[in-house]
Amino acid sequence: MEELEGKQTTLSQMQKLNETTPRRDKINEHYKRALRSYLDVTPTQETKETPKQSPPRSKRQLFPDAHEGPSGADIPEPEPAAQSSSGMKPARKRFRLCDIYERSFGEPPKCAHYAEGDVKALLKCAIAHGPNFVAYAEEHCVRFSDFSGKM
Repeated sequence: MEELEGKQTTLSQMQKLNETTPRRDKINEHYKRALRSYLDVTPTQETKETPKQSPPRSKRQLFPDAHEGPSGADIPEPEPAAQSSSGMKPARKRFRLCDIYERSFGEPPKCAHYAEGDVKALLKCAIAHGPNFVAYAEEHCVRFSDFSGKM
């Protein structure tokens, strides 16, 4: 402590000492370039999708538009009788606000997961569903004073 107090350093010296910008080693950068040119690999080169990288079969069946490619077209759609005999359950509806909005209006909400956008989406859903929404809200309401914050 006494050594630090004894030294007279100016503000500019302290700034120079504390505010150093990290720099890349030129040797390391030259090595990477040489290795890339030797291997003929570019950093933006994309690899082809392998079966292990493709989405799982259940996801391809639930969201056929999200996965486009030859592997998605090769899988036949299961018949309803085959689903019940194999024990597979049909896809369940999600009741997240963005999913309800999309089912109600046919398009995803704008500015989803932001306070203002979520409030607008909730109000539009409430207006669209009218009495059903009011009945649901009255049935499942909780007073603020009774809400503990943990469910």
